[in-house]
Amino acid sequence: MNCEMSIMDGYEAPRRICEAVAKAPYNEHIPIIALTAHDEGHDVKAAGMNFHLTRPLTESQLLQVMNLLSSKGDM
Repeated sequence: MNCEMSIMDGYEAPRRICEAVAKAPYNEHIPIIALTAHDEGHDVKAAGMNFHLTRPLTESQLLQVMNLLSSKGDM
């Protein structure tokens, strides 16, 4: 999730995703990774995101987060 999207920012979008999933009959968790150019200090957990990465990021950083999510059963 890019935190600096122009029309709907990356904090509002995951809130809406989480609201929609909560209302769905299957109610399955969707992991969301925040991605921003700088650490803004926003509470990504409150927005429904699982992790926060700062650009520029490396492939290994992304893979590490994905591995953490998959090992927790969130993927």
